[in-house]
Amino acid sequence: MICRSDMCKGSQLMCQARSLLLAAVCWLAGGTVLAGPPVTYWQCDPVGPDETLMLFGDRLGPQARILAAPLDDVEPGAPEAAGKPRAAKEQELKILQDDPQCVKLLIPASWRWGCYRVQLQTPEGTAQMLVNRPEVWWFLGDAGPAVLPGGECRLFGKNLWLGPTTGTWPGRVMLRTAAGRFQQLPVLAANRYAVTVRLPADLPAGRYTLWLHHGHGGPAGWSNPVEITIQPAPSWPSTLYNVRDFGAKGDGLTDDTTALRAALEQCQKNGGGIVFLPRGTYKITGTLVIPRRTVLRGERREWVWLYVPQKIPEFNTVLAGNGEFAVEELSLVAQTPRRLITAPDVPTMYSMPWGFPAVHGQPLPRADDVRLHRLRLHHLRYAHRVCPKDPRRTEHAGPSTVALCGHRLQISDCEIVSSGMPIILHDIRYSRILRNHLHTGRAGWYGIWGARQTVIEGNLIEGRDLEATYGGFGNYLDYIDDKGVLSTDLAQLYIAENRLQNGFGCEREALSFDSPGNFPWVGPVASADAKSLQAAGVKWRPDAFRGLACLIVAGRGLGQHRRIVANSAERLEVDVPWDVPPDHTSIAAITAYRRDVVIYHNQVQDASAAVELWGGGYNFLIEGNTSVRTGGLWGRAVQYKAHGQHVFLPCYFTQWLNNDLREGFIFEQGPEADQSAVLGIYTQTPPATAAGLPVLGNVIRGNRLADRSRIGLLHYGPALMAQAQKAYQSNPPPPPVGRDNLIEHNYIADSPCGVEIGPGFRSTLVRANRFARVAQEVRDWNEPRRP
Repeated sequence: MICRSDMCKGSQLMCQARSLLLAAVCWLAGGTVLAGPPVTYWQCDPVGPDETLMLFGDRLGPQARILAAPLDDVEPGAPEAAGKPRAAKEQELKILQDDPQCVKLLIPASWRWGCYRVQLQTPEGTAQMLVNRPEVWWFLGDAGPAVLPGGECRLFGKNLWLGPTTGTWPGRVMLRTAAGRFQQLPVLAANRYAVTVRLPADLPAGRYTLWLHHGHGGPAGWSNPVEITIQPAPSWPSTLYNVRDFGAKGDGLTDDTTALRAALEQCQKNGGGIVFLPRGTYKITGTLVIPRRTVLRGERREWVWLYVPQKIPEFNTVLAGNGEFAVEELSLVAQTPRRLITAPDVPTMYSMPWGFPAVHGQPLPRADDVRLHRLRLHHLRYAHRVCPKDPRRTEHAGPSTVALCGHRLQISDCEIVSSGMPIILHDIRYSRILRNHLHTGRAGWYGIWGARQTVIEGNLIEGRDLEATYGGFGNYLDYIDDKGVLSTDLAQLYIAENRLQNGFGCEREALSFDSPGNFPWVGPVASADAKSLQAAGVKWRPDAFRGLACLIVAGRGLGQHRRIVANSAERLEVDVPWDVPPDHTSIAAITAYRRDVVIYHNQVQDASAAVELWGGGYNFLIEGNTSVRTGGLWGRAVQYKAHGQHVFLPCYFTQWLNNDLREGFIFEQGPEADQSAVLGIYTQTPPATAAGLPVLGNVIRGNRLADRSRIGLLHYGPALMAQAQKAYQSNPPPPPVGRDNLIEHNYIADSPCGVEIGPGFRSTLVRANRFARVAQEVRDWNEPRRP
């Protein structure tokens, strides 16, 4: 646990304040421009014809010259082959804006979608990059981090399908089966961010490498190599134990608890198996503990009911386990239990109304390999008459129905009707939440904390109570996993094809990413080398920050993001070498590890926000979502004080592409006083107190907005907006709150304002947007030059 004793105090705080001031002065002056060739470390692809490519790095301008050419879409050959890509004749591209850390250039309208070779030339040297190359960030096998022989492997990343996604995917996936031997894998499904392939059934167990090619760029169009493991399916005992053989009646009258427990105990003695419930109605009056490697299976969900009588006193849960179990094809209804299904079976999971797997600063107990499939769960805490003196009348929130913590979880094709939260999921990894119908109840929402490498797809989430809301994804404060690493990730998530509706209570945020937490430090850098960073005036507890992220938020190296693998009293070690080592002009922030998240083709109606990145994020892609009667889709950079420390959570390199906003309206829950909708980025950081740059490098492109909706780079709410206006009229003004953001090719109709750029957002490029029946097309409080 990170305590106050780990933070800077007294004279250390004064030293840090002086250092912050010095770094801010260097930052405002543009930092130290060192001699040497240009270096790039982020580019805003995918990018196509007549679109702007933003490059971020060091020593990029001024006096830069850009030469580029599209690569020919020829036969790529085998991965790792030394074939030279063919390209059209290079041409010099138009630079729209440039400075030492960012160059914006225009892709010619005459080019087609594909891979582009780009050279950035300065008097000091040349940087060369390949744009639109496919990037595979992570994969999910049918065994989580492994794939079964003959099984499916799903690859996730960006630039997997360029241009219009019509017809057959033009790419291929190759598997290296032995040294120099490659096999093309059959493709089962593909879109911009996910490609599913099937592995050969006769593939021996072992380590393999695969590559993805999206059909463009010839030999240069192969992705990074992806290492996968093939392993045989785990063998669970298949002996079937029919509960009727243990005395269960299934007549709806007899208490079958003892019989079901006897079947489960026999299964445990056998090391697992299948406990089978034939058609019937089974009365249950206490908890059933499911042993490891055991499947509790009904004959069919429509034919098998388990129920807990309403007069049974409250108890913890109906079904419990500690991992390696499954529940399939049955229905379960209860009123008095705190939960219906819980794993792990530990006391803290039953705290009302939500439950957590551990106390702060302690390892998270996990129940891995839990599968829930085709269940109907009715958690009806407020069923039957709730009289005025009934204690349920005064409960501020309903209970949670399914509470799980673990890796390799699957919840699929279930209907979960909850009087509160249908699901709470902790520390999930390599997991699938697929095609479920989740009903939220009194002050109820779905809650997912510390998620990594997980798919949430094809679900319907809707409110069943006028106090019901939606839910979201959160970071932990200071839980640690079984390896002693802070469990703060929200990373490598694929959230797609979900529908969220009828959330009329509480905060009403549909897909919300919250960053609670007392993230421990933001301050100046004293020095750095290839894989470390030295701070001054601090005294950290060794390895207190292992697992968190280090983000450069000002000065040299601005925008670089790394995971912390170790720390000493004054030094951080990171996982990947810096592309540009920070220096004394740099400011670094320690934050949650939140990056590489795809939010794709979701539909939201009646919400305060369709998508909200509270506390920002890094490299999020939000594409093709539909929002009806919401306050919009936005990121929100924030800062606050906690335990005497400055907590700084910026919004960097998010892309908002091809989203559709209609009927923009929210009832007094968004930041806009006129109740209108916004697609864009807010900062909740008073300009004069900003510890670094809150907003950087975000792309808003190809979106359609109608009915009192606008695109904005704004301060959160009228009070902060007025404060910012006053601050930026002073002389000298404070440093910018946002830099180098892009707004292009959007369509806005029937709105008082189309695009609004708030005070302090510098070097914003606004181009090629279309407007219809918009009173003021662009309201720019900074009056930048636009091409």
